[in-house]
Amino acid sequence: MQEHWLSYSLLNKFSDIHHDYYFYGCSAMNNACSSGILRGRPFGGVGFLCRNSLPVKIGLVGHHTDGRVITVTVDSSNLRILMFCVYLPCDDGDLYYCDCLSDIFGYIESVADSYPGYKCVILGDFNFQCDVSHRGFREFMPVMNNLNICVCVSLDSKSVGFTYSHSTLEHKSLIDHVFVNNDLLSCVSNYRIVQEATNLSDHLPFLFFITCYQ
Repeated sequence: MQEHWLSYSLLNKFSDIHHDYYFYGCSAMNNACSSGILRGRPFGGVGFLCRNSLPVKIGLVGHHTDGRVITVTVDSSNLRILMFCVYLPCDDGDLYYCDCLSDIFGYIESVADSYPGYKCVILGDFNFQCDVSHRGFREFMPVMNNLNICVCVSLDSKSVGFTYSHSTLEHKSLIDHVFVNNDLLSCVSNYRIVQEATNLSDHLPFLFFITCYQ
């Protein structure tokens, strides 16, 4: 999950959602909470809700200092996965945008280097579409090459074509993605963007199933 908007003192709320799940997460509100009254749009924060009954071992690796990335390991009898949940900044045209991405991508690659033998999965809100006209995607391309990952959009069984919509501006875009190691593509048993009337968010969720055990 991305943009939960909770401070560290409130992250325990996720543990109360359901007794079948446990939570790994981080807050993006440390600096804001320590500098005074919160103003404007709430802040980000990312996390994983993990089902207790999964026949795999899930362990927390760590998170980026800005609360934009959290990393877990998923270990089964025949596969080891390093999974990153990300919430990347929007491109506002400022030079700081590229500096911020460079810091985040540096964290991701440094963690990946520390876990040889693990296949990487990076998923979440990237805030860019996957074409070279978007500066964020151009910055991410070297990471894709270094980690041998590719985007799963072609696997969308419903072919929805977008994950974010702004009804007032009549704008739609595909900015939420799952990138998986190329060796894992054959293990992806289902991937689809979920478009349902019960969803009140301006982002559509996606379902991503990967078979990593026998």
